[in-house]
Amino acid sequence: MTPAARGVAYALDRASGMWVAPGRESLPAFRAAPDEPTGPAAPPPGSRAYREALVWGTFDPRDPVNTGPLLQVPDPDNVGQWKPRGTHYTQLEAGPDGYVVIDGDNTYLDGYEIWGSIKPFANNIKFGDVKIHGADPLIPTAGSQWGCFKCYDTSARHFEIFDYLIDPMAWVTERGRPHVFGAMYGFHGFDYTAKRGEIRNVTDGSNWLVGGGKDPYAMHMEEFRTWTHRGVYRNALVDPKTGQLVSGDARAHCDSKQINHGKNGLVHECYTGGHRDMTGYQAWGLADQPTTDPTKGRNTGDDFWNTGLVQIGNEGRKYSDTGVDLDPTARLLIENWKFLHNIVEGGTFGVNLARKSTYPNNYPTLEIAYNEFVPREPGWRRSANRDGGLDSGDGGYIIAPDEYLHVFHDNVFRGTTNPVPITRG
Repeated sequence: MTPAARGVAYALDRASGMWVAPGRESLPAFRAAPDEPTGPAAPPPGSRAYREALVWGTFDPRDPVNTGPLLQVPDPDNVGQWKPRGTHYTQLEAGPDGYVVIDGDNTYLDGYEIWGSIKPFANNIKFGDVKIHGADPLIPTAGSQWGCFKCYDTSARHFEIFDYLIDPMAWVTERGRPHVFGAMYGFHGFDYTAKRGEIRNVTDGSNWLVGGGKDPYAMHMEEFRTWTHRGVYRNALVDPKTGQLVSGDARAHCDSKQINHGKNGLVHECYTGGHRDMTGYQAWGLADQPTTDPTKGRNTGDDFWNTGLVQIGNEGRKYSDTGVDLDPTARLLIENWKFLHNIVEGGTFGVNLARKSTYPNNYPTLEIAYNEFVPREPGWRRSANRDGGLDSGDGGYIIAPDEYLHVFHDNVFRGTTNPVPITRG
């Protein structure tokens, strides 16, 4: 097959329901700040204009010059000039419940550092050059699952975010909290456009699901040139409400990205995972307190414990609103997703495409292609578990049942044309 074009702005064609190259319908465009310099002068590295001119394959998406908060911004005191962004961000604090609710249409937050979990409850919300840390991990009434963006509520609307950092660890390093949140996702929900960001120190970088009562056909999600790494897997160990260990199998996991259900998703030109280093990583004890004991580790270096690119579960729950089925026969299956031109490093498996007999799905509109996998070292899967031991085995790159092999094509090892093997399972 001929590879899809790299570096193009895919669009969701409403008529066919498919992601297509430009020429049909375009996603809402992000507009630069009106004082951003334009003209023949080359924009400096780390500016928005510089990043928008980059061509995939010619830069490292993990370099902060190319990804994350901006390093250079327009100088308001010198028209046409640039200045370092530095640490100059407007601080925005959450309410006592840990949330920042945005309910005003056409809100544009540029150059903000947000200490709270965001609920995007209005139309045409945009974020540019922002740092987001999620809710305070010490909130006593916190639920068991949080997101730095909580966007699965019925009231949530599509939003756009560009040049961003999502990092709950700032609560520990900058505000002295003893630990990060028990289960904090980067994006928890669906229906957004995110470009040129970095997501780190979260349980799942993106955990995709559609809120009850929302029309899945009217939504879309796009992640572009985002580096997701350094997963934290504490969510199954301590209940944030009680502070007690949960019952049953308390071994947790984390994914760079996980699909539960949803339609119209596109992930392209992203970097997921990092080096699996078993020394010097942050760790916690079972009592939810910091410890230097590496046998009770809660991350795996710069990597994710479970999947590097995506865990696809096809939860397929009923489409309902407040528990009342709108269509008893309808299921929110995973439909019209593409994972293209990503670099995948690490994970127990890079991609885990699971079978669920309760909600059968042959994935006719799922495509995972043209991705490059970084070769792993022997013993890659070794990571600390809650019993103080180490998991064994080397893991793999892609795991999927035979009936799903049509989903994959042209996935190779980084820097080669050698195909990535698929483990049956």
